[in-house]
Amino acid sequence: MAAAASSSCPGSYDVFLNFRGKDTRYGFTAYLYEALRNNGIEAFMDANEVAKGEKISQALVTAIENSMFCVVVFSENYASSIWCLDELVTILHCKNTMEQTVLPIFYNVDPSDVREQKGSFGKALNKHAKKLKEPQKVQIWKEALTEAASLSGWVSRNSHEPTLIKDIIAHISKKMVCGSSKNTELAISAEDVVTVGNWGIGGIGKTNLARYDHFSSQFDGCCFLENVREESQKYGLLYLWRKLFYQLLGASSSSTGFSSLKARPHSKRVLIVLDDVDKEQLEFLAGNNHRFGPGSRIIVTTKGKLLLITYGLNEIREAEELSVKSAISLFQQYHHTEEQCCQLCDVCGYFFWANPACPMEHRAHPFWVQKYCPSHDNDGTPSCFSCERKEPWGTRYKTLKDGRKLCLECLEHAIMDIHECQPLYHDVVTFCESLNIVVGEQVPLVLVGTQGENRSLIDMIREPYKLVPGCKLTTFHILYGLPRLLTGSILAHLMMRVWLRRLLGGGFLTQHVEGGICQVIAYIWLETQLMSGYGSTVASTSSSPLTLSSASSREGARSKFERKLGEFLKYLIESDASVYGDGFRAGYHSVLRYGLRTTVDHILMTGRFPCRA
Repeated sequence: MAAAASSSCPGSYDVFLNFRGKDTRYGFTAYLYEALRNNGIEAFMDANEVAKGEKISQALVTAIENSMFCVVVFSENYASSIWCLDELVTILHCKNTMEQTVLPIFYNVDPSDVREQKGSFGKALNKHAKKLKEPQKVQIWKEALTEAASLSGWVSRNSHEPTLIKDIIAHISKKMVCGSSKNTELAISAEDVVTVGNWGIGGIGKTNLARYDHFSSQFDGCCFLENVREESQKYGLLYLWRKLFYQLLGASSSSTGFSSLKARPHSKRVLIVLDDVDKEQLEFLAGNNHRFGPGSRIIVTTKGKLLLITYGLNEIREAEELSVKSAISLFQQYHHTEEQCCQLCDVCGYFFWANPACPMEHRAHPFWVQKYCPSHDNDGTPSCFSCERKEPWGTRYKTLKDGRKLCLECLEHAIMDIHECQPLYHDVVTFCESLNIVVGEQVPLVLVGTQGENRSLIDMIREPYKLVPGCKLTTFHILYGLPRLLTGSILAHLMMRVWLRRLLGGGFLTQHVEGGICQVIAYIWLETQLMSGYGSTVASTSSSPLTLSSASSREGARSKFERKLGEFLKYLIESDASVYGDGFRAGYHSVLRYGLRTTVDHILMTGRFPCRA
């Protein structure tokens, strides 16, 4: 019977678990509780054993009254606990007076034994009758057992435990959706793709009402994009597109090429929430309904009704002001609990609130799942030069001769000498030639950083797209110690820059255009590497901007970390807020729309990216 925190602080719950701790606390009930929580269903499960003779507390009575569902797990020794029987009586009272839903589970017991008080249930009640000398109370327990066992439920002997738990979660989720308010009802059973728009003034609760925690299990994939308008202005629509489809398709699709993502959700039943959007964002992210599988649901929130009417959504609803009771319930559902506030720092291992340097706050890396105390930004705690992660205190780093620190995972994939770099250089040359980017005379390659070069030179080499426009590239200076994927993307960028400048002769492009299209080539290099798991080349055709063909020069599939690192490098390009990031987003959009060849030809003729239609 135990809550998110403990039984001492009950609040508003979706499910109350009534069970015999001796039988199922560390088995079936624990698994059920965890599954409920993982599906966004708040469950109360009492963490404490109760002394014999102790009465059911007011705290538990309140928890039962504030729950939508009560799940009763009948097991072999259930009736031997007076505590369980008293809870059951309270649960059935709430069912009959407050219309709560009671769901019995017969765990390794026959329902008829519970209903008719036979077997272990009959023996336990006879024992209570002799010991307590309260026949009226025992009779109330018998009637409660008969009533509860007559309700529709599940018998564990009829299915495997994982299947049983899955069925219970699905049943509760469906009931919660059907019983929800009209603001969040989605008619889940319908097979058409349905778009629903919620509009209303800021702060009225549109975002929280659109959350899908309780019925996410009804879909193949779910995505909640919050603050779409703000995120789009910061990072661009391409960043949001990738975020949308990565959430829908799952982590296993994190290395899928952008252009191939469009067709993937066509057969999937998905649930998408786009919070605070405008017309351009809605069209770009949601497109037409045929992009998603039958039964998909798209929920849109915005402050203005006109956008929803113009776009032609299936349903348009105005977010109504919540009653005081509903507002309090919503607040309790989403406010930070004491348990959430007392999280551990991933670096020092202390509780955030317990660290005197940073009470009640933390930093979070925008890509890596890592939270740490703000003080670690200034207390000398090192970060890996390549992946930017802060490792836990006590973790070993590799310190290079120029002072840079590499985590051991990045070190495993680092290019440390010219002999390791040359095969990669030839791979990139082949990659560029497959895109008709032929430099001709090979540019000399030099690894720098081993002789303590000027720090500004090292910074420039790590970010080659920030080279001054018009400067000549007679030698490729590549920083040693960078991961192979990062080194390859830098080489691809530089190769494209040399090729452009040789074609333009004395002319030069703006930083926005030149840096942007070079970053597109670097980005495509990363995509092809991650998609194949090996070295690869890319061929461009008239029918598709990015058509892949494998040409391995490196044996063995990439490690899980290297693939994640590759996604991080792509994220850095996508989310760059400078003029070069803007150039990349404009260039990549053009490549997807017109193809790489057409985009490059237009740049060479006009000095600009093709105009959007």
